[in-house]
Amino acid sequence: MKLSLVIGKKQILAVALLAVASAFAPECGAVIDEKFNIIKPKGNGPAARAYREGKRLVEGGAPEALKPLNEAIRLDPKMNSAYLYRGIFFMEREGYTRAIKDFDTLIKLQPKYIRAYMLRAYCYARRADWQMALRDYTKAIAIEPSVEAFTERSKVYRRLRQPDLAKRDLDAANEYWKKNYNQSEVAYIDKQLKGGSKNIRKLTLFRALRNRDQKKYREAIADFTKVISIEPEKGGSRVNYNLDQIYFDRAGCFENLKEYDKAISDYTSILKIDPDSDEAYLLRGKCKAAQGHWQAAVDDYDMCIKLMVDPGKTPFLARADAYEKLGKTAQANLDRKKALKLSLTGWEGSNLKPK
Repeated sequence: MKLSLVIGKKQILAVALLAVASAFAPECGAVIDEKFNIIKPKGNGPAARAYREGKRLVEGGAPEALKPLNEAIRLDPKMNSAYLYRGIFFMEREGYTRAIKDFDTLIKLQPKYIRAYMLRAYCYARRADWQMALRDYTKAIAIEPSVEAFTERSKVYRRLRQPDLAKRDLDAANEYWKKNYNQSEVAYIDKQLKGGSKNIRKLTLFRALRNRDQKKYREAIADFTKVISIEPEKGGSRVNYNLDQIYFDRAGCFENLKEYDKAISDYTSILKIDPDSDEAYLLRGKCKAAQGHWQAAVDDYDMCIKLMVDPGKTPFLARADAYEKLGKTAQANLDRKKALKLSLTGWEGSNLKPK
């Protein structure tokens, strides 16, 4: 299962931590997959006991967790799992530099452990070190592609003003989802929800995505709404799925149902989370245009173009249509010329299809 961390009352979703099995690594020589499972200590010596106590305290959010984890590492400097949980301890308290140092050590000890790269990437992103975050998400994808890694990397590309690559990663996340979550898994999700599973938030999100892909928009909206309403730490296994992305998904369902006021509300919620989301401005502007609110649409297109370092033709064409409706023909023609120029140079901005 995947975990995600919410820091304080901020809508900050940390990168997911893969929950490891509760038992220690088998002593009978069975091989574990080191891409997904942290190597944990065997036996019941002082270092192992200190680690288990520290892990328990970290999972409970207790500040006393640092002391036993420090002791575990002192007694066994090569204990992978102790570095993992001490890094999480620092990360939860926004001590990103110290967390990165622990994840560095963890990666040296277990170089194929995907969660270490995901967690370190999150810390780099919180420090606005986008290139280093990009490197780690890319490394995680190289080890094992996932919806989570593609989605997180797409957000880094957005920050780096590379909307074409951001869109490519979102498309890849969608394709990976459709390919890897088959009907048997969907049936399992439904069964778990009916059986009162503790992982309500995660399973409801998966079902929402399934319903959206099947164009069951009402059902998807109901599930997205439930996911938004559940605090991650109260929904069993926490979900690493950015809150703004959930709003994007729900807004898209509202748009398909032509419920533009509700879609606009969701795009506005996204902008409260990420004021620099050019995509949210563009899509909100299109909803306003669909309602005939042309000047309001122009205002959103203006913000979209302002935020995009290299705007593509899409916002210019959309703004040109709005200008035309407002009777501003000269400005509409100017935007169409800009869009044509961008088309001739091959730059499509956020509308660029992945090659």
